[in-house]
Amino acid sequence: MQTLPANLSRKLLWRFCLVAAVSLLVGIVGIVNILRLQNMDSDLYQYQALPLLKLRVINGCFEQNRVHLRDMVLENDPAKIASYIHELKKNSNKIDYSMQTFAASQLTEVEKKEFAYFSNVLENFNLYRNQVATLCAAGNKELAFKVMVNDGPRLSANFAKAIDRLSLLKEQAGRQAVEENKRRAQAAMAVMVLLLVLAGFAAARFGMAIARMLSAPLEAEKQQLSSSLAVLQRLLNGLDACLYVSDPHTNKLLFINDKMKREFCLEDDIAATTCWQVLQAGFTQRCDFCPVPQLLANPDTPVTWEEHNTATRKYYKNTDCIIEWLDGKKVHLQHSVDITNLKSTEASLTNAKLAAESASLAKSEFLSRMSHEMRTPMNAIIGMTNIARTAKDQAKKEYCLEKIDQASKHLLGVINDILDMSKIEANKFELYLHEFNLESMLMNIMNVVTFRAEEKRQNLIVNLDPTLPFFIISDETRLSQVITSLLSNAIKFTPNHGTIVLTVTKQEEADNISILKIEVSDNGIGISEEQQARLFTSFEQADGSISRKYGGTGLGLAISQKIVNLMDGSIWIESKLDEGAKFSLTIKVKNGISQQQPVLSKQIDKTSLRILAVDDSPETRDYFLHVMSAFGLACDVAANGQEALALIHARQEAPYNIIFVDWLMPDINGIDLSKKIKQLTGPNTVVIMISVSDWSDIEKEATAAGISKFIAKPLFPSAIMNAINEIMGVAVKDQTSQFQLQRHDFTAFSLLVAEDVDVNREILASLLEDTGIAIDFAVDGAEALDRFARQPDAYSLILMDVHMPKMNGYETVRNIRSLPIARARQVPIIAMTADVFREDIEKCLEAGMNDHIGKPLDPEELITKLNKYLPPTEAPAPARSYRPITFPERLPPDTSPDYTDLLPILDVRAGLDRLMNNKKLYFTLLKNFTGQEIVAEIISLIETDEPVKAANTAHALKGAAANLGLTELSAIAAVIEIQAKNGINVTQLTSSLTTTMDATIILIQKLLEREGVR
Repeated sequence: MQTLPANLSRKLLWRFCLVAAVSLLVGIVGIVNILRLQNMDSDLYQYQALPLLKLRVINGCFEQNRVHLRDMVLENDPAKIASYIHELKKNSNKIDYSMQTFAASQLTEVEKKEFAYFSNVLENFNLYRNQVATLCAAGNKELAFKVMVNDGPRLSANFAKAIDRLSLLKEQAGRQAVEENKRRAQAAMAVMVLLLVLAGFAAARFGMAIARMLSAPLEAEKQQLSSSLAVLQRLLNGLDACLYVSDPHTNKLLFINDKMKREFCLEDDIAATTCWQVLQAGFTQRCDFCPVPQLLANPDTPVTWEEHNTATRKYYKNTDCIIEWLDGKKVHLQHSVDITNLKSTEASLTNAKLAAESASLAKSEFLSRMSHEMRTPMNAIIGMTNIARTAKDQAKKEYCLEKIDQASKHLLGVINDILDMSKIEANKFELYLHEFNLESMLMNIMNVVTFRAEEKRQNLIVNLDPTLPFFIISDETRLSQVITSLLSNAIKFTPNHGTIVLTVTKQEEADNISILKIEVSDNGIGISEEQQARLFTSFEQADGSISRKYGGTGLGLAISQKIVNLMDGSIWIESKLDEGAKFSLTIKVKNGISQQQPVLSKQIDKTSLRILAVDDSPETRDYFLHVMSAFGLACDVAANGQEALALIHARQEAPYNIIFVDWLMPDINGIDLSKKIKQLTGPNTVVIMISVSDWSDIEKEATAAGISKFIAKPLFPSAIMNAINEIMGVAVKDQTSQFQLQRHDFTAFSLLVAEDVDVNREILASLLEDTGIAIDFAVDGAEALDRFARQPDAYSLILMDVHMPKMNGYETVRNIRSLPIARARQVPIIAMTADVFREDIEKCLEAGMNDHIGKPLDPEELITKLNKYLPPTEAPAPARSYRPITFPERLPPDTSPDYTDLLPILDVRAGLDRLMNNKKLYFTLLKNFTGQEIVAEIISLIETDEPVKAANTAHALKGAAANLGLTELSAIAAVIEIQAKNGINVTQLTSSLTTTMDATIILIQKLLEREGVR
């Protein structure tokens, strides 16, 4: 036997080993591939089940869509139904396409038959859907709902049945594929072992080739199934709703579509996370509202519910159900739709409804209060008028007239509040700025409110900052309205013997602008925090029971807040229930040009002046010390009579010059204390009584007790200084508390007066007789326009009546202002009319007038207006066309008789007051009064149905009668004027007008006979 060389044997051995090793390696690789082929059986089974999973998801979606569609038919919302059926149809088309693509390439003949059955089921489902859509579109909701109830569950069951049949076929095909793969693997294993023995290298290659051959179809099938999975994911991601799949037992997320990832700002990797970790905020365990437990208990019934998500802060409508996932596992599917905008709209509508209902309730309550507030004074006026007409006792008549006056003023206040609020609601509320005396305004306010405070024995105190500007530029009327409203409320809601304090201070001043702070505090019933929240709301009161107990419209504070806001200020309240209230407001005002301050005369030696103030109110005592300190005067105070007498007794060597004594004190009243003071000090000490505004009942007794002067509460610095100056023998030229009509010299000026009523022309001429002013009269607007157009420089001022024949005052002024003459735009024009409401004044200003004077004419107001527009001048006076009227009749001496028996038809005192007690003129005007002719004209115009002319004539009668004190005639004329203007039939009033006119003429004749006028 021939042997091989050792080196060759080693080489061959090495090569054989190398070949064997390579063959073994190749065989092992082949075996591994065969084993991998066997392991792919389970993958194959899973991928074959994938289409079934997709169909189950589709069936789940169809079931949800069917339930949603049924719910929408129940909700009867055609727009939602149409939109949802459209989406259902789009998804159905996508599903049809996916099924056809899958079935055409991979199904056997048997499977194709089953898919044909499935397609038939799907076609029936689409026909069902179209039928429901057609019925809904036709408005036949009942039949649509019946079809859905009868056919919907059956079609859904058929759909599930078809899927189950396909599932059975696929399971059989899967088992056959597994068996076939096993047989092929065993054969391949045998071939591989044989090839390893014979030729390792060839067997390895052959095994690898077989492995590749066997695995190629499975790889292709797996790739195709992966493509189908991608199609399913694209389908779910394409839904316009949030959707996720989770394990119902562990809550681990299995799938989230793209819409939900964007909605919740999620990363792609959500493996091993729970739904409550990812989709909620702040939860450490399953949500309490999770529907999964309910689904596990009843897996065939979907759950629909609404949620406010803690992560996105949005509202969602969720539909949850149980479906089968890839490996047949039961999973939880949630479908969510964002309904945040819908919820916001619902909330807005709910809030708007509540606000509207609240406003409606507030206005209903307001109208109820208005009915009460207006009817109460009207009933008082009507009732007291009837009583006064039949009463024979003069005291009873005067009592009735006083009550009528109070009720009328109350009714006027209610009407003014309503008119102001209507302007506020229409955004037409404006201020009219002018210069005025601040202290004088406050004193006028006190004259209005003091009477009510005195009735309740309340202590009303005014504290004024000595640094306040004496004159300011603002809207006096509106500021007075605010302060009056606050004081009236304080008096109303403060019990008897309570204290109300008005404090006015200057907070700061810059560039001639001052910020004033006004406070009204009381120790009344107070206001709770809940009531304060709606205190400044229109048409509301702090408590509904307030109007029943105290009265009031509930508009005062709302109007006050608007006024204060227009004055660049603010208003607020500080209060606790049963502890009183303090209303505070700030306003901006311009300092006035005039800065006259109440001062102590230089003729008085301050060092020798010793003053004592006696008052049981600590606030009043503090106020006295404050005022006296501001004027540099020494002052002592005493809390009662005994303390005052002790101070007086201790100062006998240097006794007090002036002692201010309160009238009502607990231990001893002011009159008795004054008697004792006089006994101690003698007649040289001056006692001034601090009393109520009307001291007529005690004046005689007080004077006898040695009281030299009275000062009304509340006290003002100017009133105190004027009293001291007067007591010390210094003449007081200008007293803030009282207007003194002086003889004004207007001889350098001339007036053009447009007035159609003779009586009014004569009254005006009489009022201005002593001023020396020249007057030209025009009987209507057309004549006034003609006179001014011919001589525009001849007139310094025009007084214009508003209601005149031919051309009214508004039209006349507009024509004057439009004349191509410079003087036409410069000449001051003042309206004269009985229309004195704010809107009437505004109408005059809009027509081009500069100012307004109310009728009946007030001498003080007339002179004030002339002083305002006719400054002093040295220019020569033009020729006068009017000369004073002379009265040749012989009149009896002025004995100041009592005229109360002529009331209420003829108020002689009122008529004389308007004519500055000029009896000659007054009786002459009464004698020449042509009221009967005017009444006859009014009745004729009413009978011929000319309401506008009747209203204008009634207006003229109203003014003339009011000027002469013919109160009843003026009142009935005013009623006819108002009703005729508003188109109301006034025929029924003609008899009352005639009766009143006859009664008035009888009393005029009686008065003239009594006075000896013939």
